[in-house]
Amino acid sequence: MNQTVAELEAVGLEVTDLAQDAVFAKRSARQRDMPSQVEALHRLTMKFVEQPESILQELVNAAVTLCGADSAGVSIEREDKTDTDYYKWIAIAGEYSPFLNASLPLYPSACTICLHREGPQAFRVGKRFFDIIGVEAATVKDGILLPWEVEGMRGTIFIISHTSEEAF
Repeated sequence: MNQTVAELEAVGLEVTDLAQDAVFAKRSARQRDMPSQVEALHRLTMKFVEQPESILQELVNAAVTLCGADSAGVSIEREDKTDTDYYKWIAIAGEYSPFLNASLPLYPSACTICLHREGPQAFRVGKRFFDIIGVEAATVKDGILLPWEVEGMRGTIFIISHTSEEAF
């Protein structure tokens, strides 16, 4: 999964390892809204206690609110995965909400690259990618992918801006 920049660009993806991205490191930090963070943590805690099956949805709702994201979500590697149906979006908030339970391929995929690199990635997704997978969707002008793994399950958490090239 070590695609070259040219190979990624050919499919409409740009994926950059945040640990090695000096340009990203120079971005201005956003002002923290502590009351909103405390309220989001309270909502997450209540979901965990009262409706644990919906905690991931509450997490992505909080990501949209706290990060000023246009979309946020959680992907998981499917148990019954194939190369064309490899990832499933199990929680989604914001503009991409209609894509809950969507399947994505193993390749091309920013999720695959993120999991292979085992660290946070900055990413952008152009129209070419959506044309390849046959989906009509807003492009990703700025996004962050975080890999996760729990008890043999793997996936990513992502936050996305469809409007700003330096949202995060």
